[in-house]
Amino acid sequence: MPSNKEPLDARIARLSKKYDLRIHYFDAECLYDEGDLAATLLEFLTELLPDEKFSVIESMSPNRQQVIARVSYQGEVIEEVISNVGGDYLPESFYQALDSIPVRAGSKREIWAVNPRLYGQDGCFLSGTAQNLLAARQEGLPLLLPTESVDDMMRADISEFE
Repeated sequence: MPSNKEPLDARIARLSKKYDLRIHYFDAECLYDEGDLAATLLEFLTELLPDEKFSVIESMSPNRQQVIARVSYQGEVIEEVISNVGGDYLPESFYQALDSIPVRAGSKREIWAVNPRLYGQDGCFLSGTAQNLLAARQEGLPLLLPTESVDDMMRADISEFE
């Protein structure tokens, strides 16, 4: 019996078009070589905040145990992401930066995650105005609000997509 369920990627594409949302799919295990943290961060920002121009400079901590990626906007450092050397997954500070960078840059867009339980080590973020992101969520896009906790993420009903 054929299913009438809309696949998640199709829903993301449909509602992104309807609400002028930008989409970025990614693999959280992407830090292998020098420069990967900065390149990944710049890729996210270019895709999700296309009207803003950022630069990202990566350097090592003085003890050479951490990689530091500094995000600049209009010549001013607005955020910093720190990852341990040898770690191949995006650090928690990466995701925290995605919340704060649009605000610090004065962007009209916010960046929200599709519920990570649906992707495993992969993921999907969308950007748009808060009003449009909320409207897409109300139409069934499993987005997490910036104020929601891990508990909220775990309680969310994602059975439609499993």
